[in-house]
Amino acid sequence: IRVAHFAGLHAMQVLPLVAFFTRRRMSGRSRTVVVLGAGFSYAALFILLLAQALAGQPLTEPSGWILVALGIWAAATAILLWHAWHGSRQRASSVSSPPDKST
Repeated sequence: IRVAHFAGLHAMQVLPLVAFFTRRRMSGRSRTVVVLGAGFSYAALFILLLAQALAGQPLTEPSGWILVALGIWAAATAILLWHAWHGSRQRASSVSSPPDKST
């Protein structure tokens, strides 16, 4: 249970840092999505680590279902971050470029 406790306590440090570092790089909506996504991702990781500990499995030797769940967690987190990053860049480029007035 120590590993889950470690991950949960460090979420209180990581999530404010995520909010701080996304402040200048992303718009309000994208930043909110990233911070909420990071929070849900941390909660899911905490639950997976807790389930692994309660099942009596060592951290370095997870069973098959834990590996599958960790893979799904990692993929979902990566997709969320990719979508938020690219969505933010597309909105920023459409806002910064002036409309075409050639007509």
